[in-house]
Amino acid sequence: MIAATGYQRQIVASYSPKGGVGKTTLGVNLATLLGVVANRPTILIDSNMNGGHVALHLNLKHSYTIYTLARDSRSVMQNNRMTPQLVRQHLTHYDGSLDVLVGISRMEQGGEEYLAGAQGAQGELFIASLLEMTQQMADFVILDMGSSYNNALHRAALKRAHAILLLVTPDVAAVEDARKALETLKLFMDVSRDRVQLVINYPQDALRGALDAGQRPAVARHREPRQAAQPRRRALGSDGAHHAQRQHRATAFARRFRGRHAAPTFACTQ
Repeated sequence: MIAATGYQRQIVASYSPKGGVGKTTLGVNLATLLGVVANRPTILIDSNMNGGHVALHLNLKHSYTIYTLARDSRSVMQNNRMTPQLVRQHLTHYDGSLDVLVGISRMEQGGEEYLAGAQGAQGELFIASLLEMTQQMADFVILDMGSSYNNALHRAALKRAHAILLLVTPDVAAVEDARKALETLKLFMDVSRDRVQLVINYPQDALRGALDAGQRPAVARHREPRQAAQPRRRALGSDGAHHAQRQHRATAFARRFRGRHAAPTFACTQ
């Protein structure tokens, strides 16, 4: 993102259609690296309309949120555009060159008129104006996204992001949700695959090694004698075969993604 030869101003979305995979952690750490460690002007926006936790992660004391900005912008927007003074008023400074627009404090705020009025059109107009202005104010704008692309604000933000970090964990549900999300981004939001970068979070050693080598991990297989009184599902869990199957699915998905698209695949751990 920042190379010795320079960088471009970017809007980067940390996104996953499945909760609990680490997208807020990734977004917060990425923004901290850019804004504090690299000291590049960075704005982190908690745009999760399901209720974000960026402020909790950063232990921020704040008076303003994305909700108060949406509410106040209704009366002062000029030609459907926000003013930099209004945006700065609602930002909370963290450290270095990092400022944060804190997310909604209660989930029901995401469904109110300022963020979801007229069947979502107000949310689309708001986030489009916000991203246009913050991109002029900072080198990097990091979005911590909500999971649902049924929310108009989420869709509008994903469409405008220059890069989408799609998080997935090595389990069946997360892999299947990520596969469907790729299809939806392409077919219904016209997001090209080269804008999506796959991030596999919490990989096991075998999975991480396979990604590095571009191969399927070798997993020892053995079968224990079947016991009549023991359900098959329990037997699979006892010998690790079920866990191996999940790893195989995640690895196969990552290999297909890397084989078809130029965007790199990352593996990260806690």
